[in-house]
Amino acid sequence: MSDLAVIDAKTSPDASGTRQAFRRYVARVLGLLQDATTFRARGSAVRVDGFRLRGHRPDAHPVEPLVPAPPGSTLLAGQVAALLDLTVPQMGGETVWAASWTSPLGEDGMWELPEPAEERDYIFAYPLPPTGRIGTRSQLVAAVLAVVTDAVDLISDGRVVVVDEVAVDGEVAPVPTPDPRTAPDLGARQELPGSGLQPLHTVAATEPSIVTVARHWGVLAQVLDVRGPGVRRLLPLADGPVAGAGTLTSFRLRRLKDWLVESDCHPSEIYEYLARVCNVACQFCYLFGNPADLAVARGKKVITEDEMETRLRYFSPAERRTLFKAQWEINEFLVDPKLPHVLRELRRRTDKPFFFITNGSPLLPRVIDLLDEVRPVTLIVSTNTLDAPLRMQVMNERRTQTETALKCLEKLAERCIPFGVSFVATPEFPVAKLAESLEKIEPLRPAFVRVNLPGFTRDHPYQLPFDTEALWSSATREIAGLRSRFTTPIVVIPSAFEADLLYDDPHEARITGTVPGSPAARAGFRPGDLVRRVGIFDITSRAELQSLVMALTRPTRVLVRRDGRDLELELDPHAPGEYPYTGHVIGKYVMPYGLVVSPSLSTGDARLIRHAVESVGARRPWLVTSPLMVSSARAFLRRWLPDLADRIRYTVVRNDYLGGNIRVLDMATVGDIFRAIERDAHASGERPDLVLLPGTGFNREGRDITGRHWGDLERALHVPVCLLDVTTQFLF
Repeated sequence: MSDLAVIDAKTSPDASGTRQAFRRYVARVLGLLQDATTFRARGSAVRVDGFRLRGHRPDAHPVEPLVPAPPGSTLLAGQVAALLDLTVPQMGGETVWAASWTSPLGEDGMWELPEPAEERDYIFAYPLPPTGRIGTRSQLVAAVLAVVTDAVDLISDGRVVVVDEVAVDGEVAPVPTPDPRTAPDLGARQELPGSGLQPLHTVAATEPSIVTVARHWGVLAQVLDVRGPGVRRLLPLADGPVAGAGTLTSFRLRRLKDWLVESDCHPSEIYEYLARVCNVACQFCYLFGNPADLAVARGKKVITEDEMETRLRYFSPAERRTLFKAQWEINEFLVDPKLPHVLRELRRRTDKPFFFITNGSPLLPRVIDLLDEVRPVTLIVSTNTLDAPLRMQVMNERRTQTETALKCLEKLAERCIPFGVSFVATPEFPVAKLAESLEKIEPLRPAFVRVNLPGFTRDHPYQLPFDTEALWSSATREIAGLRSRFTTPIVVIPSAFEADLLYDDPHEARITGTVPGSPAARAGFRPGDLVRRVGIFDITSRAELQSLVMALTRPTRVLVRRDGRDLELELDPHAPGEYPYTGHVIGKYVMPYGLVVSPSLSTGDARLIRHAVESVGARRPWLVTSPLMVSSARAFLRRWLPDLADRIRYTVVRNDYLGGNIRVLDMATVGDIFRAIERDAHASGERPDLVLLPGTGFNREGRDITGRHWGDLERALHVPVCLLDVTTQFLF
């Protein structure tokens, strides 16, 4: 296991000291295991000095010391005590505040916890996931160590170490190694009606510490015969079987204050929980056909009032802390009846803008009144077409819903609530119909229009017989041709496809358009302008253009190439803006002073790669990329790292997990990447001595869409892996 740090990584949300209770639990458990066990790594005994939480970058979290087991502590009782400090187990849906237990491993014990007098908070409870059978003490230690090291890295003599086997009283057991090719087995992905339990999938990628304690309880459930609830009913044990004896099935969090995390506290962290359900069923919706083990749970009903109130209670922008994030499928934001209360309460606490994506049908007059009241608000309205019968058919909505959706843009414009419009370029919605819709929509002054090129997973029920490459290519060319007809900027998603398809240099600083009413629009920029210089600075990529324009503080001359000739424009950052321009950020998109350019790689990204290669003296570095980005990656290296371009091998990852025509690295899994590297190693007869892994597909906890940590690649490959926080390519 290497000590390569993530280069220029994102700041961990919890680097300043939250999750202290979980860290205390880990320190106690690891200290207990090491005191009772001999740890081995590659055949040699190793002494673990400490640990650090796994996250997006290895060095974002401090190294914590282990806590030695107190005198007289036993292997099972010590683990139970550490878990009870954070959680309370459940059996058959009932919380077991007091119980006694016995074990075939030769221990017994009991616990008695004080029940809270009155609970205002929602009770977050989770099922125990499937676990293997445990027959010996060494197998128990090995299983628990595997559980804990999914959440932490072990440190010995200042370096990360992977313990692969343990010895207890002379008996050796291998530490189970997760198979990177598969998604973690977390049990049921959907809520079970009436159970009061949330699926572990809701926290697999966002709060893996909860999954750790769930798995730990699952391991102990194999070796504990728990008798409860109620200590009074259990004594004396010698009198025979007691009602309630059995196996633990679930657990609840004991104190929610232990699960607060550092946060930017954007209001979306709260109002996104309003989007668990949808009021339409679009045939092309990306949520259909998702794998059953995807680490995003499928909501069946709106969030309960008490859970929402609890999340609001712990949402503190002043302290920059909030309750841990749970991840549900994002559907329609504006249909939950709690919307008015939640938005008003959030606006009372923060002035940050709200941003919603909506199909438009919930935008009744009362909802538009609410949005007007709590502004600043920006929306993206998935209009798709102004052909009412076609929209009704494809989106499976009622006539009244369609009428509302097609009238809402006019109502938003009347209130000067900025909005973008979203279309999807499926065969039912050809670009010709898009052009007809834009003719009618543009007078309402949308901030932008985005057009999604259609993508579907393997099991998606909407499977029209179209050739992806042909449809994407023809739609992209037609959309590019529309830009000269409209003042509204039109962006293609994914924009990387357009850059590769239409231009020799996929990273050049070419402008997509300008937001109406913005300083960039006033300056006279046009779609297709190629920016050569801003002030005294030469521009070599769109990423550099965005960064430099964001930093402008005074009127600046900008040299552009247009229709084969150079032209100088003046961009005044102080020029007055008007609707729909609202500033640099519109919804989730960064458009500096209204200048619309898609993301690109840059010289800064090249420096990250050079540093990574040189820091380990790599002679056979492999760069992980995707079918969509491989051409851009080759052009990028030839342009900015010509001396490394011939040394770096490109490993192109297929999206086997999702299947279908998905082909972006942001949606690839650790398993997809592992298979691609092993495939190329087998074909070439050699292995890399460094894997360069773009970090855009991993969240702030370093997890992919199945909940696996990127470091599992390094553990499985036994090759250094460097996570590169290169420019995100798929905002557009």
